[in-house]
Amino acid sequence: MIVEVFVAGRSFSTTSIARGTILNLSGQVVPLFAGIALVPPTIAGLGVDRFGLLSLVWLVLGYLVVFDFGLGRATTKHIAEILGKSELHRLPTVVWTSIVLQTLFGTFAALLLTVSTDQLIGIIKIPPHLLEEAKLAFNIVAWIVPVMFLSSAFSGILEAQYRFDLVNLVRVPSNTLMFVIPWVGAISGYNLTHIVLGIWILRVASLGAFATLAIKSLPLLRSVKISFNEAPRLLKFGGWVMIGGLITPFLLQLERVLISALDGVEVLAYYTAPYEVVTRLWMFPVSLMMTIFPAFSTLASRSDWRAIGEIYSASFKYIFLILGVVVVGLGIYAKEIILLWLGPEFAASSSVVFQILLVGILFHALGHIPYSLFQGVGRPDIPTKLYALELPPYIVVAWYLVDNYGILGAAFAWSARVALETLFLLFFAVRAGFVSQRWWKQARVLEIGILLLILTLLGSLITIIRSSDLALWIKVALLVTELTVFVAVGWNVVLTAAERAAICTRFRQWKYLRRPNDV
Repeated sequence: MIVEVFVAGRSFSTTSIARGTILNLSGQVVPLFAGIALVPPTIAGLGVDRFGLLSLVWLVLGYLVVFDFGLGRATTKHIAEILGKSELHRLPTVVWTSIVLQTLFGTFAALLLTVSTDQLIGIIKIPPHLLEEAKLAFNIVAWIVPVMFLSSAFSGILEAQYRFDLVNLVRVPSNTLMFVIPWVGAISGYNLTHIVLGIWILRVASLGAFATLAIKSLPLLRSVKISFNEAPRLLKFGGWVMIGGLITPFLLQLERVLISALDGVEVLAYYTAPYEVVTRLWMFPVSLMMTIFPAFSTLASRSDWRAIGEIYSASFKYIFLILGVVVVGLGIYAKEIILLWLGPEFAASSSVVFQILLVGILFHALGHIPYSLFQGVGRPDIPTKLYALELPPYIVVAWYLVDNYGILGAAFAWSARVALETLFLLFFAVRAGFVSQRWWKQARVLEIGILLLILTLLGSLITIIRSSDLALWIKVALLVTELTVFVAVGWNVVLTAAERAAICTRFRQWKYLRRPNDV
């Protein structure tokens, strides 16, 4: 499945989508590993209480980004449309109007958080000796918010041009330093106020880098033009994005609140641990979503529905195939993973929860594709309305399942909800006429499903073989047979002739590069 699209005069294909996704994935994976390595010594250096406040700082920063009225996303979409239509004369006006709006909303959010700091501190149980430190820290946090709003707008300019290399040139070190700065502060004896001040300096530097790269990539932006006639369109699109962003946390966190209320916080740990592992797999669809969103926006501006359908099907195919294999693998070895990580008590209580949540995360990952499509074609209201409609019945169903079946009921409620949500989004994409009714054939959905079934049977067979008394050569022969069937089905049924040819070409190029130079 070869796709060729032009954005801002630059050609990109399915390969470019993969390249952009890998770049965006690096922007999440590198900071993740930095966090895994640096959080333990940071806790040891700051102490549990002070690190708890730092965690709250990260939480506040992550959630307050929603209140930019979706203007970061709106900026990316409208710039991609302008580039698609070659209406470059509108570019400075749209960009700088968005920047002014982001500045206004960011300043308002900062002032609101500043005046409510005392109330926020009063709600949280903070040790008396950390009260003043916490108050100063959250006052600084308030003024990180407008900086993040503006960074979102300038990085969106680069994303609209498909310059994910430049985006992640800034994002990777910036997000990594979010863990490095607290660690350096902890081992150097600095308090939370100094650490948050360091984070503010980091965010200002990141904003400067994004702004410089964005203006350099589009020299037209050196001309500052502002027209609030553009504001309604930006706010209409961004408003739906923001409302969806406000509802989503309730949908994603409700079952944990119910477990705490109905079963107690001691039971919550057995659900939270596998949930935190499973949701790390979001990195894959989120990275893809960042890549395909500007492409959908550009193509929609030119009504190129054929190319949109091809990118849509290709994205679904590769997420289903790659993440599906990961999910099946983790599901087969769920008990061993939990046992190795958390011990026998968690393995007994959380293994099945882990497996149920894995099914849910696969559906949720696939749901990112129609979600990106709706935003790209200018209909962010469709998923947002769906979220609003599903919230009331989900509260009732989740309450019943958690009350009667505990953490297993919670896992089933979450996975069933995201599965139904994804199916509805896929249905609405076809019903609205954005993609063909036969997109699933182009995406090889049935073939990939059969392949994953074979992989599941393979895993089950491996489990049986490991516990059997068969001779070693028989075990190896059975394993090789199953693997051969798996690879053969994947190669001949799932991949197209063009994809097989592309892989063979890349393999030959790799062999050529590996060949020693002739003397």
